[in-house]
Amino acid sequence: MTSVASLIAALPEPGVYRWRSTEPAQFVRRAAKEAGWRCYLLDGREIIDKETFLTACAQAFAFPHWFGYDWDALEECLTNLDEAPGYVVVFDDWARFAINDPEAWAAALAVFTAVVDTWWRSDIAMYVLLRGEGPEIDMPILPD
Repeated sequence: MTSVASLIAALPEPGVYRWRSTEPAQFVRRAAKEAGWRCYLLDGREIIDKETFLTACAQAFAFPHWFGYDWDALEECLTNLDEAPGYVVVFDDWARFAINDPEAWAAALAVFTAVVDTWWRSDIAMYVLLRGEGPEIDMPILPD
């Protein structure tokens, strides 16, 4: 199993990746913090559609009260996080969302990809790690 600390040190360019690790969430968060990064955990067990995804994001990222619960607001809030040397988003159990609402899933991935690119243009790395098994998607897979 690859630790998050060593994963962060060896990650390829910022992006959205599948990650099959079973490392407990508290270790992921601790390793990111030790690296000086911010870590956000999305628990996909209850995410089945756009509404539940945006609600989970609002909670996980502690969005401001004015968050509009749409894709534009999500992108705006994700590109205005408290500045850090890097960000790691671990999206556990993402498959339920991908299967139940493929259109919203595609939109969510597009937002994550755009946000990663925006941060990278500012020389700040962001990684979105889709952890767990799920349907085949066109994403690179990190070692577990």
